[in-house]
Amino acid sequence: MATNASTLPLRWTYNPFSAGFCNDPLWDSAVTWDTTNPNFTECFQKTALSWIPCGFLWLALPLLLRRGLQTGPTIRRWTYLSTSKIILSGILALLCLMEFFHLTHIWRTAGLAGIPDVDIVDPLVKAGTFFLSMWYVYVYRRRARPSSAILFVFWLAMLIAGIVRYRTLIERATVYGISDPLKFGTQMVYLPVVLSQFLLSCFAETFPEVSTNTRKPCPEQLSSVPSRLTFWWFTR
Repeated sequence: MATNASTLPLRWTYNPFSAGFCNDPLWDSAVTWDTTNPNFTECFQKTALSWIPCGFLWLALPLLLRRGLQTGPTIRRWTYLSTSKIILSGILALLCLMEFFHLTHIWRTAGLAGIPDVDIVDPLVKAGTFFLSMWYVYVYRRRARPSSAILFVFWLAMLIAGIVRYRTLIERATVYGISDPLKFGTQMVYLPVVLSQFLLSCFAETFPEVSTNTRKPCPEQLSSVPSRLTFWWFTR
C-alpha cells in the first residue's frame, strides 16, 4: 500500500555555518522533534548549547571589571571554597586543552578528513572561558563577595549542556563502541567536574576578618545564591 506523501512530517533543517564547520546542520527537526528518541544535533551541542553559557560569562566581564575597581575590603587569604573552585576550573581547562591538542595531532598525522572545524574550536572556546571563571573567583574572593550569581547561572547552564552531551556520548558508545578512548575519557571526566563546580557555587564564602559597621549584618548579604532565591536566609 502506497504511503501518502502529504502525511509525512515536514523536515526542517537550518545550518548558518560554512561547509566543513560541522558534519550536520545546526538544527534538524528529524533529530529533535520527529523521532522517538529526541536529541540535539552534534553541531547544536558543540556550538549553541556550549557557547551560549560561555558568551554569557564573557558578556558579564564589564561587571566584573567594575567590581574589581570598586573600593572596599581586600582579602588576601585563600579559603578552601575558592581554592577548590580555582583547581576545578583548571582541571576543566586542562581537559579541553588535552582534547584540542589530541585532535590537532590527529589532524597533523592523519589529515583533516573527518574532523569538522567545530571539534577544534569548541575546546578552545571552553578552555578560555574556564580560565576566565578562575579570574571571577579571584576577584570575588579578593573583594570579599560571599557568592556570585553570574557564576551560579554559568555553571548551571554548563551543567545542563554537559548532561545533554553526556547522554549523547553514552548512547553512541553503547551502539557504535568507543572509537577514540582519549577523547571519550576526557569527556566522561568533564561532566562530574562541572557538577562539582555547580555544587560549590551553591555555597557562600565566609570572611570573618571583614569588619562591618553594624553589629549584625543582614543575612542576605552573607547568603548564597540559592538561599537568596528561596529566601532561606530569612531563617538565619
